[in-house]
Amino acid sequence: MFQTFRVTGDLPGALVASRLENPYTGSNDFVITLPEPVTLSEGHYWVSVQARQDITQAGFWLWHNRTIQSNAGAAWQNPGNGFGTGCVIWVRKIACASLGETAP
Repeated sequence: MFQTFRVTGDLPGALVASRLENPYTGSNDFVITLPEPVTLSEGHYWVSVQARQDITQAGFWLWHNRTIQSNAGAAWQNPGNGFGTGCVIWVRKIACASLGETAP
């Protein structure tokens, strides 16, 4: 799932657009093809991607970390509380202690 959110403060806010069940290519680095473009008015937005992947067949799907931060650091939410992180609303990725992240 591909989603676009307006910026609220420095975290994702209201959902502006979403595209479900998009085709992708790649094995280590994925390229997602949107069947319909997302048209946005001028402003700042967050982009979110959610993978639907069976762990036993395909392993984990993760974002690459980097030590240099540009703009605001990465944000994370897990509304269904999978893996019991407790981070069910948007927070900074390094603020979700259960993830054990140190890179912004």
